[in-house]
Amino acid sequence: MSSVYLTVNPKSSLFDEDVSICVHGLQPHQKVQLRAELVENGDTMESFAQYTSDHMGSIDLSRLASEGGTYEGKSSMMGLFWSLEPAPNQRPGIRLMKKNVTTPLRMSISVLGDDDSVLASESCERWFLASGVQRVNVRNGRLRGTMFIPQGNGPFPGVIDLYGTSGGLIEYRAALLASKGFVTFALAYFGFDDLPKWINLDMEYFEEGIDFLQQHPKVSKGGIGAIGISKGSDIATYMSIINPMVKAVVRLNGAQYLNTGVHRFQGEEIPSIDLATEYIETMEDGSLNFKQCYIHSEQESDLVFEIEKSKAQFLMVAGEDDLMTTPWHQSKLIDRLVAHGKNNYTLLSYPGAGHLLEPPCSPHCGHSYHRLTGTSIAYGGEKVAHVRAQEHMWPRIISFFHRNLGSGLKSQL
Repeated sequence: MSSVYLTVNPKSSLFDEDVSICVHGLQPHQKVQLRAELVENGDTMESFAQYTSDHMGSIDLSRLASEGGTYEGKSSMMGLFWSLEPAPNQRPGIRLMKKNVTTPLRMSISVLGDDDSVLASESCERWFLASGVQRVNVRNGRLRGTMFIPQGNGPFPGVIDLYGTSGGLIEYRAALLASKGFVTFALAYFGFDDLPKWINLDMEYFEEGIDFLQQHPKVSKGGIGAIGISKGSDIATYMSIINPMVKAVVRLNGAQYLNTGVHRFQGEEIPSIDLATEYIETMEDGSLNFKQCYIHSEQESDLVFEIEKSKAQFLMVAGEDDLMTTPWHQSKLIDRLVAHGKNNYTLLSYPGAGHLLEPPCSPHCGHSYHRLTGTSIAYGGEKVAHVRAQEHMWPRIISFFHRNLGSGLKSQL
């Protein structure tokens, strides 16, 4: 019987929390491979790394460097998590997305000898939803989404969570934010339940969402926050301009104007940009690169958000290798604020980061299948730089909301 054993501590944790992984009982300076596997939504993702044990026959991932694999060097103790990649022979364009947040992601970790024999194995669970956080389906009037309510009497700051043009209802970021002390409302706006199949948006729908969240008895009065990625950030920005109840906005790789789809407010269509789709480029992997579409659409300067009219504070996050909206959009909005004598913004700009900036430990996704286009979309980003950006931005997002929405909780920074 092998004397090798593997420890994973804690075995159950929130998705953004660190996990200690150690191997003991090896021969001094023995070479082994650590391999991780995760199955979610029928898709398999895996990661691996080569290590050499120390003089005591142990490997501590927080102390020793990976000598090769899906990550290299003394990158972090969490390398097996953030370097997960689609396993061979998976369907193209898959991305790690937790659809049912009431169950954990389950990852198995094995230690393999030089003959690929399994010397030890262990498993762990990764949760987006903390124990005690309540998940509530929302069907209120025409509103469709999910609310997450932390345990306790409150009141808690409220945050609306919006994703982009993939549509549907995406809950995992809202669940994780609720686990940090926010009442969150993951709000679907097309491609879900009886909502429009296409981006045909009545902006009063989002005002109804703001009112619904603000009126909840466990939500702090005086205003709410909004976080959005891609088109979600554009909607959040627009809502902060027309609705003073939006006090804090996190913009993750958003544009400087409304685009893609039809948008109406008070019965009138809002002028928006038609993307110059003739500039779509096809990448070597077959995915579509929209970067030049945005660049060639930017001459319509009169349609830029009148962001100077917003009373909200903004946290603008830009991936400098974003192949969708480009970091130029954030800079133009900041230029507009400065020109009007305003300083209600903070910019986080990350070299090498792509479009899909997610909670920390999320694997980098350079391209994935996009339901609206029916094909794979290129998002850009270099793996290590991208995951480092996610690690850096996440606690600052949490701090930003606590600072600008108020709560009895202390900042994590």
